[in-house]
Amino acid sequence: MAHPDDDLLGVPDVADLLGMDESYVRRALRSERLPAHKLNGRAWAIRRGDAIAWAATLHRRAPRKPRTPSAG
Repeated sequence: MAHPDDDLLGVPDVADLLGMDESYVRRALRSERLPAHKLNGRAWAIRRGDAIAWAATLHRRAPRKPRTPSAG
């Protein structure tokens, strides 16, 4: 029986799953930070588990605190 993490996803699917832009996912694929392989030399095939594991390694920046005017 196939494991759900072995589901193969395309770039749009991964972007939707992780709430990211497709361009960010494509950059990660080209730089080989996100494991995947190409189907027929064109479309990317990414395992769901690999996408989730890669996303867990990303360091998301915390929102910046609002600047307060300096007393001067």
